[in-house]
Amino acid sequence: MIDATHSAARRSWIASANGHADFPIQNLPLGVFAPPRGSARGGTAIGDEIFDLAAALELGLFEGLAARAAEAASGASLNALFALGREARVALRRRLGEILDADGRDRARAAPMRARLIHRAADCRLEVPAAIGDYTDFFRRYVSGVEELPYDAILAKAGLALSQDQGNYRLTLDQSSPRSLPWPCSHVTLMRWRNGIGSWMWNR
Repeated sequence: MIDATHSAARRSWIASANGHADFPIQNLPLGVFAPPRGSARGGTAIGDEIFDLAAALELGLFEGLAARAAEAASGASLNALFALGREARVALRRRLGEILDADGRDRARAAPMRARLIHRAADCRLEVPAAIGDYTDFFRRYVSGVEELPYDAILAKAGLALSQDQGNYRLTLDQSSPRSLPWPCSHVTLMRWRNGIGSWMWNR
């Protein structure tokens, strides 16, 4: 277990998160999404839903460093959050876990505001979560022999696989593929794909 936010015993008041294969309360990836009648904004996946960071800020659910991180992550790009560094990101993750915890002291405050805080993921559009200047060079720096490879081969070199299912894209670790990356394998980030797809960025 990385820290207390990853405890297997934790459950969320967002029912679909409990036992969810991708987005239980132990995960909480960040991304940028657009609700049906709204502009692009930052959020975190929780079960089959998306927690709206901008709405949570307006409702006063964040304070201190977590509030600063949430504000940086609440817009149409996560670049401002990246610039704050790891401490701010960890503070944001910890606070999100507190807000969404079924047994947390903030449930009584947050759950009644569900209509403003929570969006059905199926109704939203995922956006590219960050402005990346040159993703191919990112892989060239860390993975040898990729200069002339097509994009899917570059991902494969890094031990990553991109798949599509009913119009949804998923980036996964290929556990059978040898790789040498400068970050822990759990910290996978989809930089950008040829057509600019939306994605969640793992926040651990």
